[in-house]
Amino acid sequence: MAIRARTWAAGAARAGGSVVQDLKVPQGITHVVVVGGGISSLPPLLRPPEAIHPPITPAATAQPHEQAGAPEDSRGSSERTPTAAGPEGTSAGKGQTSAPGKQPKRKRARQGAERQKRLLYVSHTWLEQCLAQQQRLPEADFPPPEASEPSELQTPANAGRPPSRTSGSLGGSCLQGEVLQRQRWLGPELWHPRCAEMPANELAVYSQPRSRALGNEAVVQALRELAQYEQGLNDDVFREAHSGREVLNCQALRYSRAAAAVRACAYELRPNVEAGDLPFVGAVTARQINDIMDTGSCAALDCFRRDAAVTDSRGRQRFDSAGAAARLKFGSLPGVGVQTARRWWDLGCRSFEDAEAAAAPGGALAEGGSSLLTTAQRFSLQHRRDLLAGATAGEVEEMREAVQRGLQAVSCPGWRIELAGGGRRSSAVHDADFLITHTSRDMSGVVPLLRDHLVSAGRLVEPEEGLSLLQDGLMPTHIERLKASALRTADEPAHQNMDRFDHIYSIYRTTTGKCRRIDIICVPPEEFPFAVLGWTGSRTYLRLMRDYAKDRGLVLTSHRLMQVVDGEVFIVPDERPPTDKDGKEQWPSGWHPGRRVESERDIFELLSLPYREPHERNAP
Repeated sequence: MAIRARTWAAGAARAGGSVVQDLKVPQGITHVVVVGGGISSLPPLLRPPEAIHPPITPAATAQPHEQAGAPEDSRGSSERTPTAAGPEGTSAGKGQTSAPGKQPKRKRARQGAERQKRLLYVSHTWLEQCLAQQQRLPEADFPPPEASEPSELQTPANAGRPPSRTSGSLGGSCLQGEVLQRQRWLGPELWHPRCAEMPANELAVYSQPRSRALGNEAVVQALRELAQYEQGLNDDVFREAHSGREVLNCQALRYSRAAAAVRACAYELRPNVEAGDLPFVGAVTARQINDIMDTGSCAALDCFRRDAAVTDSRGRQRFDSAGAAARLKFGSLPGVGVQTARRWWDLGCRSFEDAEAAAAPGGALAEGGSSLLTTAQRFSLQHRRDLLAGATAGEVEEMREAVQRGLQAVSCPGWRIELAGGGRRSSAVHDADFLITHTSRDMSGVVPLLRDHLVSAGRLVEPEEGLSLLQDGLMPTHIERLKASALRTADEPAHQNMDRFDHIYSIYRTTTGKCRRIDIICVPPEEFPFAVLGWTGSRTYLRLMRDYAKDRGLVLTSHRLMQVVDGEVFIVPDERPPTDKDGKEQWPSGWHPGRRVESERDIFELLSLPYREPHERNAP
């Protein structure tokens, strides 16, 4: 048998069908039940309107829309909802009319026991990874939440929904329980009846001051630290050493999403969090949150902090996780990536001082050694105290003025400069990201001229001295490339992609001699709102927003909003209206053909989302 999970990929509904993935499961298993997390915690790619309905019996028909949990099948009719009885069961879909209540008790008990034997309980993480990697993975690697009694496990018809607050178990009115949990999580200020039909994560406010006032920020920071350690071990998308497959960094994603859910929580958490109480929080993460509230840490965090290898949920040691703290520290330097940080660890470096010693003549990182430092890495190591310190407000303003003067010197007046990144979301600035645009001047060739001017003025480091990267000349063909990328990735989970703007990534020298990181991004005026949104972040918030757009058949990037229809890509709203949650094209209120996107608020309106100020997008 195979699981057929309806993925609800972009364009599937409009094409009149659904994307179906087949995954082989053990012989004798007739139904698969996905447990451990609510609908809101399932990735949007796998999130139908109410629940995933994966059960398929060997005698099932081959119509995907009937066997994959289509909306009309999931909303009521008992004749069309598959039961857990399997081929010999009492499913009304096979035309059997005998009622279970009329059978002898022993026969019903025997059938119930047989039914349990034919059920395979898996977690939604397992299903997500199987679909992402296009093969069946070991179920033991992604265990579902434990349950003390079989009755606590959900049936196929209600699998994937969180427990009701009123029922005290995973049974009861699950849909009502999810709405109550969502209402409690969002809080009365954000809740309105329409929220019951919308993804809660895109409605939330990710405010650090509010989380701190509620007493939840310590949990947020601990989960964020866990996510950072996982990001220090692997990139967002990385290639597995043993299989060679490209996979998502699900561990980092799990922690960052859980941290975002805690920061958005409208009430003070207590040490009794259970799986499903918060979006993206399953049983393992819930236990970690409770440990953090009880002791200030958890087992994984303790291991990461002392560079020890952590264990997975089955108690097996993850040998690739050793040295996470040191590798994360190395990777925080400009020019040092995940792989370089791992090489330094493998060479015996445990601190920056170790790396400096290895870079000395005769060392492993010196000339003739096994891993020679690049110019940028040597400069970053030498000036690490400046580069790892945050820029002050005065230094950011100095950088802005230098960029403004430079643009006037190499071009003309009238340039618009916008601070993005963390500096736009809060007062904390790790590096300075500036977006530049001009409404009436051709901007091609400006970026290399600007860099040369700032280098000659002593404000940017020389390319031969330190990190000074230039991306130039990609803009003339970027729309065609964006459309090709949107068509290629329409059915894949959304993740952060590199944009194609002309770009300076370098080190700025302040008038006091400090070294600070700086990004200068040159953006066409028609794409400026999308670039401001994308470069403001946060990364987690953008991931949630782009997942939400994909769920509506749209592709959101830092360049444009696009829609894939019948193998063709269109710019929204220039060439087509946006689509709603049902995949129907519909203009939002106040929108019409010919209206252009002029602000971030316009993008939120096109996606039918409430506008959030930059400081409300601080999802860790």
